[in-house]
Amino acid sequence: MPQYRIFVGRLPLSVTTDEITARFAKFGKIVDAYIPFNPVTRQSKGMAFVSFDNEESVQAALAHGKHMLGGELCEAKRADPKSDTQSAPIHHIQHAPPPSFRPPPNIPPQTDWRAFVKGVSDSLSDDSIRRHFETFGAVNDVYLPLQYGTGEARLRKGIGYITFAQEQSLLDCIAQPQQELEGITLTVSRADNNRAPRGGGGGG
Repeated sequence: MPQYRIFVGRLPLSVTTDEITARFAKFGKIVDAYIPFNPVTRQSKGMAFVSFDNEESVQAALAHGKHMLGGELCEAKRADPKSDTQSAPIHHIQHAPPPSFRPPPNIPPQTDWRAFVKGVSDSLSDDSIRRHFETFGAVNDVYLPLQYGTGEARLRKGIGYITFAQEQSLLDCIAQPQQELEGITLTVSRADNNRAPRGGGGGG
């Protein structure tokens, strides 16, 4: 399953997911957007990940060059499970938009229907993982971060983030905290705002 994701670097710490979404919605429909945070300082790591629903939107966002966010020009690059060398993205915190904020019509509602998965083995293919979680309902996004390094031999970090299209699908999924896939036991829990520090991101 192709991943239509971009990585935004040099992001001012004050930028929220609402601002990220509003900025990149002009290039196409956004499936998901999140900002990793530092668990110690509880501040943004100065980066963001944006997932579109098609390749044309990714190319349009990249062709634009740098993007003005938080008063600074930020660079966007392609990011996907096979080539991403950035830190594992942690699910985003919803930020209340200012009173004057009016999201463009193609911005989907912000959701927290994301599961955090441990025990993701390198022997499992991306497609098999997606198919497994699709038994609970439609899946919007699958992110399987890799360890730091270069080359094709890089291994996974052993974790994953599954974003569902519906809350009930997530609830059905986490109702089974221990799941088996091709003989491998996966530990599944919810990654949501109730477990995330306020102010810049969250973690599973």
